[in-house]
Amino acid sequence: MASGQADLLILDEINNALHLKLVDLEQVLDLLRNKPPRLHLVLTGRDAHPQVIELADALRQMTREEQDRLLVMEQDRLVGLITKSSLLRFVQVKRILEPEE
Repeated sequence: MASGQADLLILDEINNALHLKLVDLEQVLDLLRNKPPRLHLVLTGRDAHPQVIELADALRQMTREEQDRLLVMEQDRLVGLITKSSLLRFVQVKRILEPEE
């Protein structure tokens, strides 16, 4: 992540891990606060901590602007699109492939 080579990092089920105290909240908050500007983070899982929600850029922007999608720009160039439905689909597929025990 620090190398700046990645532009998307998916922290799958990180919210559940935080809720179960398997991961330190301050480390995750530090990651969110200090991520490289080009890096987009996707945090999945239930029971998201309120402090994580406050720092969730995409969700906050989508909710605030009542949008279903966000453009992903890199140096004034459109490189992608993040949608609520694609994030929800990812979570649904993951649940099918890896059901809770």
